[in-house]
Amino acid sequence: MFKSILKIAIYSVVSITLVMALTFAVLFYINIEDRYLSVNTQQLEKWAQLESVDESQNAFILAQQIVGTQQAPIILPLSDAEHVSLQHYQQACHKEPVENCQAFITSNLLEIKSMLISHVDLINQYQQIITQPLWQENLANSTDRQLLNFTNLFNIQMLAELNVLVNSSTRRPGIINDFIDADYRFWNTVFHSSSYLVTFSLAGSKMQSNLAWGVKMLSLESSLNGTYPAAWQLSSKLSEQSIQRVFAGNLFLAKQ
Repeated sequence: MFKSILKIAIYSVVSITLVMALTFAVLFYINIEDRYLSVNTQQLEKWAQLESVDESQNAFILAQQIVGTQQAPIILPLSDAEHVSLQHYQQACHKEPVENCQAFITSNLLEIKSMLISHVDLINQYQQIITQPLWQENLANSTDRQLLNFTNLFNIQMLAELNVLVNSSTRRPGIINDFIDADYRFWNTVFHSSSYLVTFSLAGSKMQSNLAWGVKMLSLESSLNGTYPAAWQLSSKLSEQSIQRVFAGNLFLAKQ
């Protein structure tokens, strides 16, 4: 059942992402070649006008405060050895069978626990990010289009994943399922609400990763008896407004 869900969901997300990427590439070419403000460009600028949202509920703002932007990154307090540990975790637990992931955690448990204790604040901050109900990047100010430092965000995400795996046997049943559900729900929100192609593409990739990683890790929670995260049923079909917003954002980036 898990494998069938995984194949269908990943195919859907990949297809949408590829179609959108091709369309945006054509859009870039057309608008970069256009020396004057065309009717189409004016329409795209209208699409870029976003509604006001409560900034305290905007995950983009919170994430920006924690990880910084590509232009002004915030350095995470991770040592070189911890960066290497996260790379090994990614290889063992995302790219290899679940047995290899278990072996990696068991063999490095003391080091992993020490790292998680040292960075509990980052883990809690990631939990705060993925529980925010909104995602809105700044398009209103054409001179301040800050792309998030996603590399940092992904490193914190891996810390949060490791924390869930290490504590899955000592805390309440279903902790892995609950984390996967919240994480997928967050990236689905980003997927539908992004203003730039890079954000849209990364969100689609993270949804795929969540599905693949989730199927493997849920096998460790025998108490769930074949259940899966409710968020996996969320639609990956983009609304007209979502498509228009990304078109507008990438027009502005292309003309920077």
